Amino acid sequence: KDSKLLKKVSLHYQQFIKEMEKDFNTPAAAAQLFELAKELNLYLNNSPEKKTLTESLSSFQVLVEILGLQFTQAEEIPSKIRELAKQRETARKNKDWTQSDILRKKIETAGYLIDDTAEGTRIRKKK
Repeated sequence: KDSKLLKKVSLHYQQFIKEMEKDFNTPAAAAQLFELAKELNLYLNNSPEKKTLTESLSSFQVLVEILGLQFTQAEEIPSKIRELAKQRETARKNKDWTQSDILRKKIETAGYLIDDTAEGTRIRKKK
């Protein structure tokens, strides 16, 4: 999964540069940046390896700076919550809906929300 992410990062990075070289095609370059952000978010939800994450975020940061954008550091999801989400995902794969619901409630009680998307499960802090 790590080498797969790094290939995607490289592809989006190269496409971003290619679009910027096309007379600063900023909308298409930004689209590559958003696709890369989506890939990174999915990776973050699946027990990321620190080295891969650091390398990927570094590439992302370079592209953000090229566009002159600034972003704030998102609050990290605690490992306990990530583990509960992983257990919930396993329960869902096994069609154990009762256990899945119990785990969702535990996560919500801890102050986090679970979003099930076509790209996978997303965890976010309640506002």
